[in-house]
Order: sequence, then structure tokens, then C-alpha cells
Amino acid sequence: MTKVIAKCDGNITEHEIPEQLFTAIVADQGIKVEVPEALLIDSRKTVECMEKMSQRAWEHISTGELFQHLFNMLFRDSGVKIPVLIEPLLDGDIGVIHGCGLIVLLVESRFAGVKKVHIRTPEDHLHPKTQRLLVSVIQEIQKIPNGGEMEVAVVAE
Repeated sequence: MTKVIAKCDGNITEHEIPEQLFTAIVADQGIKVEVPEALLIDSRKTVECMEKMSQRAWEHISTGELFQHLFNMLFRDSGVKIPVLIEPLLDGDIGVIHGCGLIVLLVESRFAGVKKVHIRTPEDHLHPKTQRLLVSVIQEIQKIPNGGEMEVAVVAE
């Protein structure tokens, strides 16, 4: 079982949910959800990850087959292309920056053997066409062979 904590107006409620590969939690506005056992990824962390990335690291990541595959899955309906330089990426749409950061942080988590990941409001900054493709990208990352399953709790608040 995985412990989930919901906070609202100073009230704290703990829940136990069955362990499974993918859990989607949709909380009403004003309810903060935490999954203490899991690595938290949110839009602040994804954007920060990309803003701190060097051009050299970007070239290594963005030219890799895995990143290109996942990027094209996520942005296939938008016509967005992977820029060669990180500067145009960082000077562009925050949704694309966030999407790239999600891919990078989730893949890094997978390679690091992280067993539980909590993605808080993954839909932040993403166009609805892109949002609908996000679950497929997460499931594709979960298929990367690396010593066991990775549980992902996606929380829309």
C-alpha cells in the first residue's frame, strides 16, 4: 500500500491506496496531495532542470534516440521540433520547457532505479492536445528495462 496525504484548510487526511504501476488522483481545487514515499516532480522542478542544463548536456540528451522518441510522442500533434540549441528552447513556450523537463526527470528517475514517482499537476503549462498524450509517454518510460517496476502517481490538483 502507498500512503497518500490530502491537506485542506488545515485538515489532514491519510489514505492508503493499492500499489500499482499508474495511479491518477484528481483532487478538488484547494486540496494539496502528497505521496511521502515518492520522488516529487512538478513544473517548478522540470523548468529548473531545463534552465540549469548546459548546451553540452542538451546536445547529449536531445540527440539521443530515447529523448527524441519521447519528445515526438508528447508533442506529435503540436508541430514542435527539438531545437539544436537550448537557448531557443528556454526562450520559448513554457509548456515545451516543462515537457522536456518531465521527460528528462522521469527518464533519470527510471535509470536511477527510483521505485515511486509523484508527478504533481503534470498538465501544467501543456496545451490540451499535449496533455492527452502525457500518459502514453509516462507508460513508455515505465517500460524502460531497469531492475523492476516504477510506480507513478499523477496528481491533478
